[in-house]
Amino acid sequence: MIRTVFGVICACLAAPAALAACPTPDDLAGGIRLAYDDDTSSVFTRNADGDIVEDAFDETGALFYRFVFHRGLFETQYVEFDESGRSRVFTSYFSYDFSFDDLFPLQEGQIVEGIQTDRTKGYGTETAGYKLSLGPMKSWTLGECAYDTIPVAVEYDFSEGLELNELLYIPELEIAIAIGVRDSEGSDVFRPISLAPVR
Repeated sequence: MIRTVFGVICACLAAPAALAACPTPDDLAGGIRLAYDDDTSSVFTRNADGDIVEDAFDETGALFYRFVFHRGLFETQYVEFDESGRSRVFTSYFSYDFSFDDLFPLQEGQIVEGIQTDRTKGYGTETAGYKLSLGPMKSWTLGECAYDTIPVAVEYDFSEGLELNELLYIPELEIAIAIGVRDSEGSDVFRPISLAPVR
């Protein structure tokens, strides 16, 4: 199962660089929409616990995945929906063998390693090796929006093989954008085309 991951790092690492028409952290209350060139999209919000929620929509606009991330970085919940986008197929809960509190504030170049445990009702428990690597900050422009970003690589060592997720994390917004994934079955490249507040 391919998952995206959303990253967070100390906001003091980057100065805000968004232009006036671009999303700000306040827009997480109503949602920030990320569109891809294949007509799929994601909407990011912040829940009452302060976690980042990503709702992923297919090309028809139907909801098919929901992710929850502790401080926008560590996946704690994954929900898969049926084709209608209205009924849950299953929900997975994730835990780790390290304390989140020991990891912040994060730094460029930091590597976090450990074990992720996946508990899914009806499917049992699965563990995987987990490694998150933060690269050096770089400037990135999407449409009219310019941000300082940090490349993030998240590697899962499953029993059936390795999976690598490649992301761009925006410290100002505390969200990460999926740009690629590789596993034993092949690779995919994701091409974002716009980032805007939900209106």
